Amino acid sequence: SESSPCERLGLGRAAVRFALAKLAQEGLVQSVPKRGYIVSPVTLKDVEDIYTMRLLLEPGAAALAARRITPDEVRAITAIDSGDLPRGPDYLEQSLQQNMRFHLAVANASGNPRIATAVARLLEEVERMLHLWIGSGESIASEVGQQDADHERVVKCLASRDAVGAEAALRDHLVAAHHSILNAVVKRPSLVDLGARCAGAEMKGHEWTWACSLAPGRTRAS
Repeated sequence: SESSPCERLGLGRAAVRFALAKLAQEGLVQSVPKRGYIVSPVTLKDVEDIYTMRLLLEPGAAALAARRITPDEVRAITAIDSGDLPRGPDYLEQSLQQNMRFHLAVANASGNPRIATAVARLLEEVERMLHLWIGSGESIASEVGQQDADHERVVKCLASRDAVGAEAALRDHLVAAHHSILNAVVKRPSLVDLGARCAGAEMKGHEWTWACSLAPGRTRAS
């Protein structure tokens, strides 16, 4: 309800009401009559829609970046993944933030601010999904390591101005991430609207397979 955040944050009802309305407009919370607001569930359709958009935007952005990127931009993108993150309690969170910075930097390097803005908005939604993946209880240490290898492949293509290679590298990376997130989300039934499955989804064992254009392969977060 509105009274709870008012008390915890020391804000007036008008400010909290405005913030909740904004969150509802963005689809992050839902208004429930006589109850207040609840956090919107992440549906399988949400995952499918967001990754479809990412696959339409980000590989193309990588190709554009490869054609115009400067040595300084290559060094800046390389620096994002340089060095090992400390293996403390915040390791996974730091890794996710590092991943977001990498993808946004590639989009910015495309030279198209509209693409970069669209990618930034998608990454905000992906961040919530990745936190669900961490919360699903799966060990993702190996996926984090593969993420670094995938990023390195993208950077090498950017540095050599290989537009075709950069596009393919980022597409492969996202396809694998897409399936990792799907399998994590279905393991959190309290957060999933199973009625919103995309066409072609089929449960086999504990994983989803997809009869659509995104063929399953490796799995990881991105």
